[in-house]
Amino acid sequence: MRRSVSRHIAVGVATLSMVAAFTGGAASSRADVIGNLTVTPATGDDTAVMTLTTSGPCLNGTNLQVFVTGAGFPAGGYPVTASAPLTSLTTDASGALTTSLTDTMRHFASVQSPPATLSGTYVFSARCTSADGATVYDSFNENVVYTVNPGAAPTYVASVEVQFGYFTATALSASPAGPVPSGTPVTFTAHVSSTPLGGALGTVQLMDGAAAVGSPTTVDSSGNAAVATSLTGAGNHTITAVFTGKFGFITGSTSPPLVLVVQPAVADPTATSLAITPPAATAADPVTLTASVADVPHPGTRPVGTIQFADAGVSVGTTQPVAPDGTASYSHTFAAGSHSFTASFVPTDSTAFGPSSSTSQVYVVTAAAAGGQTIETTVDAGSLTISVADTSTVVLNPPVLNPAATFLTTSGSLHHVTVTDTRAGSPGWAVSGQLSDFHALSGPPTSLIPGVDLGWAPAVVDTDPGQTVLPGAKVLPAAPPLTSDPTTAGSEGLHVSRQLATAAPGAGTGTAHLGATLTLNVPTSVAAGTYDAVLTLTAI
Repeated sequence: MRRSVSRHIAVGVATLSMVAAFTGGAASSRADVIGNLTVTPATGDDTAVMTLTTSGPCLNGTNLQVFVTGAGFPAGGYPVTASAPLTSLTTDASGALTTSLTDTMRHFASVQSPPATLSGTYVFSARCTSADGATVYDSFNENVVYTVNPGAAPTYVASVEVQFGYFTATALSASPAGPVPSGTPVTFTAHVSSTPLGGALGTVQLMDGAAAVGSPTTVDSSGNAAVATSLTGAGNHTITAVFTGKFGFITGSTSPPLVLVVQPAVADPTATSLAITPPAATAADPVTLTASVADVPHPGTRPVGTIQFADAGVSVGTTQPVAPDGTASYSHTFAAGSHSFTASFVPTDSTAFGPSSSTSQVYVVTAAAAGGQTIETTVDAGSLTISVADTSTVVLNPPVLNPAATFLTTSGSLHHVTVTDTRAGSPGWAVSGQLSDFHALSGPPTSLIPGVDLGWAPAVVDTDPGQTVLPGAKVLPAAPPLTSDPTTAGSEGLHVSRQLATAAPGAGTGTAHLGATLTLNVPTSVAAGTYDAVLTLTAI
């Protein structure tokens, strides 16, 4: 028997999320600055020919040109690349653009009047412009700090300056506006506006309270996203539209709540009939009671609920679920004598279906022949379950540099995992875990921390009497730098399934609580931001 569950970020039945927090740079106050630049090489001297890559695409304009400002250069900026059509530049999957300086900074400094001495902070600005360069729409900035070295070339270091350039607002409307009967189709329309204009690029997720309604919907060129759905459950539904920007420099926004009143639906009446087999029986023969439930106004719909059988008004057996074919059965041997059987339907949703009962049927059971009785019992198969009571996110402390200054490291504790085994035969069990790569929630979307960089030290917190549960082997995290290819990482990390604990056959029945100490090593090349990964726990 296998139980395996996986849910992203928050700890669910048997999964958890991990978040490693880093800090980014300060945001610029310029409204037209929508992102940052990556300078390659990131350090060097004034003879380097730099390559610059934007953090995203130009949302407006047809051309890109890079200017530099700083001591010795014009306040409005000095061009260090030619104005190039966007279509002529190298573009990656996220739309980021790459261009190179036409010469070295030593050359650009020498042609100033008077010649400039490279010292202090210089701002490189990649500007999205019209074809003639007269109109600047957006820009991507990066600070580069030059240091004067007497007798040697000035050296520089690039420093990330994260920018946010588009701020959005979301409004929500509904048609019809309500009140509406339960199950009535309603179209919700979200409108996203941005400052400055042109930044309403992304998706809208409709929310009913804390529950998502459907999947994210892409905002169209007019800033609108329409979601058609139907709401069930009478009462007030608080609906919001949550906008998420397509790029990091487009801020998200949530609409003011819209309250839609949903009225109770009228339940469909049902009809229940009862069949008894065999036609006659003795006290030694099993008798099968079979109920059939129908939706009276909609014969093609099968009511959902349970059946309770009764003999002269006294319940017989436990309630039986109505199967997809609309029937429910119960078999039993009854005492000799006259019986009066009925079947009663109880709907799961009383707003969808009404209750109903069959007519009473008299059934006579004759005495069994002398000499024997039939005795039986049913042993339930039981189940193996795995769960996590604490559904909050597992948050690791901000990583710190290790003593050798080769990578960052942090640690934390796994939320307690509960394993309950009620299966017949006590076959034993094993719990294992496997981790995805950490991906950025904020910061550069292509940055990641390989799953091999997380390790654990399993522990058994407690067990029921009679259980023998052993923790799995300690798994060390890899020491960065590493690629995301787990085949290069030997046996480190949780990138493949690793054992958390085991119980041998005959020693697993009951409830055990498991835990683990987590250790995460982070390459120093990882960009600032918040990262998460999914740990899937499986019990077999």
